[in-house]
Amino acid sequence: MIVLGLIFFVLILMVGGISVDLVRHEQKRVQIQSVADRAALAAASLTQPHAIENVVEDYFSREGLLEYLIRVDVAEASLNARDVHIVTRASTPALFTRLIGLDNFASNVVSRAEERIADVEVVMVLDLSNSMNQFNRIENLRIAGETFVDTIYNNADDDRIAVSVVPYTGQVNAGHDLLDYYNTTHRQPYSACALFENNHYSQIPLSQSAELTGAGHFDPWHMHRFTLMSFCPTHPGGLRGSMSTTAFNNYAASQGLTTGDFEPMDVDTAEIMVMQDDPDVLRRRLRSLIADGNTSIEIGMKWAAALLDTSANNIISDMVSDNLINAAFDNRPFEFRDPDTLKAVVLMTDGENWDEWRMANQFKQGPSGVWHSFPRPNNANGIIAQLVTQGANGPEFMWPDKPGAQPASTRLSVRHPSPGSNQGNFFIPDRVVNPMNRTWSHMPDRWDNSCVEYGPSMPNNRRTAFRFYACNNWIIQELDHRELWATFPVRWVGAYLYHYPGIANYWNWIDQRLTASPPGPKDQRLFEICDRLRDEGVRVYAVAFEAPPNGVEAMRRCAFSPNHFFDVNGLQIEQAFRTIAGSIQRLRLTQ
Repeated sequence: MIVLGLIFFVLILMVGGISVDLVRHEQKRVQIQSVADRAALAAASLTQPHAIENVVEDYFSREGLLEYLIRVDVAEASLNARDVHIVTRASTPALFTRLIGLDNFASNVVSRAEERIADVEVVMVLDLSNSMNQFNRIENLRIAGETFVDTIYNNADDDRIAVSVVPYTGQVNAGHDLLDYYNTTHRQPYSACALFENNHYSQIPLSQSAELTGAGHFDPWHMHRFTLMSFCPTHPGGLRGSMSTTAFNNYAASQGLTTGDFEPMDVDTAEIMVMQDDPDVLRRRLRSLIADGNTSIEIGMKWAAALLDTSANNIISDMVSDNLINAAFDNRPFEFRDPDTLKAVVLMTDGENWDEWRMANQFKQGPSGVWHSFPRPNNANGIIAQLVTQGANGPEFMWPDKPGAQPASTRLSVRHPSPGSNQGNFFIPDRVVNPMNRTWSHMPDRWDNSCVEYGPSMPNNRRTAFRFYACNNWIIQELDHRELWATFPVRWVGAYLYHYPGIANYWNWIDQRLTASPPGPKDQRLFEICDRLRDEGVRVYAVAFEAPPNGVEAMRRCAFSPNHFFDVNGLQIEQAFRTIAGSIQRLRLTQ
């Protein structure tokens, strides 16, 4: 028993000793691996000013592990990438396993780190619908947007990172500069929205040659003549344009900013901003965003996809030639599968898809049948001569420099059963006789025997692009639909110029002009374009910002992966945007 006990005792010592040796070996290996990883990360940083080998040796020396460093391999450097490979070899002397002939434990630790600031193309697709005005959401978005810009451009080569901003409400105002490069019909000068059909969402490219239909410029909601908000959003001056001068100055000061840190009045912040590389320009735009309108997430995503696709190459090249964007982006967008290019979309909503109002094409432009009378200006003869010179093909559809685009006149030109209402100097002629007796005139309001008619069907000496009468004291112009909808809400025109005077039934009249695309099909279009982007490897970071369940699900469904989805509240949106920017501008271990 004593001999057997001694044998078991020795065996126990051997097993315990092996465990001790293994722990010592693993402790050393982990220590070396940790130092190697940290050294590789530090040396691979593109902002690291010191020699790569010196940085690695310094890390090992400070830990007393320099003797284990074998070599440092550095891949051929490029402007936007650095690859560092560290090889170590260590040997831990054995204390107990020598009894079984194992004198030491060898470990070969390898660490590799790469920082690659790819040619980055990012599109921020931001919800600016009316609900963003609740619970300080729009202010939190402005803060988050600035944080995103600060993070993504931190220690970066600016002209390798192109950021586009696509604000969306019920529609997306592409901006006239961008829409000019597409074959767009039904254009008008007030805004620049386009209609997308189902087939547009089944593919990423947006053809320059295929016909694109302009969405028109109209207010589908309001019944008051002086309450006008286009479904195609326009925000001249953004935040500056939404406030009085005093209020805006006070706001800027409260943020520790100057008025120059915001967009000026000649900039429409509702328009798409294409491929910017200047962080200050982006910050100025994001600070100036304001919210109003419906929600059409899929239209914002369609424009984002179009701006990331190579079908936009010629457009970007032309914008460079026109000095609209940086010449460094002349060869953008890059191919989706370019290994040195990272394409990402930052999609944010606080809501869900809502009805998209559409105007029938025949009512977007052309004579409306509504006339407007206004005092004859002193330079009328010169203007008329110019219009005649231009002829029927002239570019104008409205009287140049017309006074009072939103007339405040109280004179009744049409009488109807609501005595307190008035149409100002707007009139639908050719009905009966006397407007003061609740009947109609055969001629436009203010017409008399001195009036001379001009228009497309007149002889050459009176041929103009639109129809009007020039009278002794008045100009009486037939409005083009473009000017009519830019002046009054559609529903006001239907009620006060057609329904109450008995010309047309209100609902029939509205149904002829307006239709609504419901949320269900819009969601399917959104998922379709998100799927196409995912197939091409585009990282879609989707942020549900205090959104309802349908909006949360839409963002979850649209995200590149579950890790690219964020459901946030309040100031959490700032952290989400910082995380997204950090992911895009990432430093990663590759081995």
